[in-house]
Amino acid sequence: MQPTTPIIIVAILAFVLEMLIAFWTERDLRRLKHRNYSQFSRYHRLHVNFNQVSVILLIITGWQLAKGHYALMLGTYLIVLLGDTFKWHSIWQAAKD
Repeated sequence: MQPTTPIIIVAILAFVLEMLIAFWTERDLRRLKHRNYSQFSRYHRLHVNFNQVSVILLIITGWQLAKGHYALMLGTYLIVLLGDTFKWHSIWQAAKD
């Protein structure tokens, strides 16, 4: 079964958004490191923990892609994206203050 065009488009958009969020997260972590090192260490741990969970979910995403379960793959990837968005927002709020 081949993926349909809307699934491919959503997957590409999710990937682009994921890259932007990763860039913003790193930028805000650097900003937080220079402004408030005690908060930086706490948010850096949050960043590391979310990355470990994301790696596991991305492995599951790859397995689903290999099996041809495109809708499940996209759903799992969107869960990763939602978690990264939460992580970025928390770091951004801390860096903003």
